[in-house]
Amino acid sequence: MRRTRLPHAFLTGRYDGLSTLDLVRDGGYLLLAGLEGQRWARAGRALDPGGAFLRVALLSRQAGSATVRPADACGIGDHSAMLVRPDHVVTWHTTQATANTTAAVAEVTRRALQPARLCRGTTGRPDRRSPGGARNGDESLGLV
Repeated sequence: MRRTRLPHAFLTGRYDGLSTLDLVRDGGYLLLAGLEGQRWARAGRALDPGGAFLRVALLSRQAGSATVRPADACGIGDHSAMLVRPDHVVTWHTTQATANTTAAVAEVTRRALQPARLCRGTTGRPDRRSPGGARNGDESLGLV
């Protein structure tokens, strides 16, 4: 799911009349979590209480106006979460909560907000890594 565009799905309930794509605000990131993703939501709100750069939304499993449920279209299970960039690209996705969701959200958000930089790959030649690109230790946060 990472490095793909956030799927379009119509929403119901609190977000009735909106699409998953509408949840991404101009210039802001979106932390999207599943129905049981309250731990992810609390972590995102703790990181950015005023919502200046990070919007938090929980997706229900109920069907939208189409036959595809939004949570299923986005690959969001009940305990899953994903971080979506302002250009609607998924930069991070996990299928389960971690012991310290606040630390995990803070780390993936910090990495996503870092500007792209040149890294030395295994060939010794520089290669461009996108924000949140894989580095040592990233495997535990699902960033590879």
